[in-house]
Amino acid sequence: MNAEERDFLMMRKEISQTVFCKCVGVSIDWVIYLRFVTFVLL
Repeated sequence: MNAEERDFLMMRKEISQTVFCKCVGVSIDWVIYLRFVTFVLL
């Protein structure tokens, strides 16, 4: 495994982690939003 392959794998890992973090952040925002809406409506 040469340096270029290792760099490529690291880059892919960082990208997938970033996408994962964004998805988790969005879902947390949705949970807070839905709780707020149900609290206001009930």
